[in-house]
Amino acid sequence: MIVPDDIRALLRAHLADPASRWNLGTFGAIAEFMHPSNETVQLADKTHLLAATTAPGGIGFGGLTGVTPFASESATGQGRNHRIALCLPETARAMNRRTVLTELGPDRDALREQDREGLLFDVSLETSAERR
Repeated sequence: MIVPDDIRALLRAHLADPASRWNLGTFGAIAEFMHPSNETVQLADKTHLLAATTAPGGIGFGGLTGVTPFASESATGQGRNHRIALCLPETARAMNRRTVLTELGPDRDALREQDREGLLFDVSLETSAERR
């Protein structure tokens, strides 16, 4: 069984690696984070926050309780594409159950202080991997 410290170590390594790419989304709505090797990246490793930020933006992870990583790969032309999905149990992933893009107001908890007056949006990922 993978424990939160192992997941944290995995995330920390990939946040620091310019070859790693991050995306969150579903069909028609996606957010991405990456940092080329020539771009300055600030890493934060605090008790309740693991994050990477660059001039254009950042990605952060709070509590990792209940997170299960699933690795997969696929062929891509001459090479292979490796992925890790960070999955939560259905009861934990539901969040606010919004079904449309929703403005939440100023992002008071933004990763970078200069972004805290910027607007925060819920990208409304009320999706399920299974259909009933």
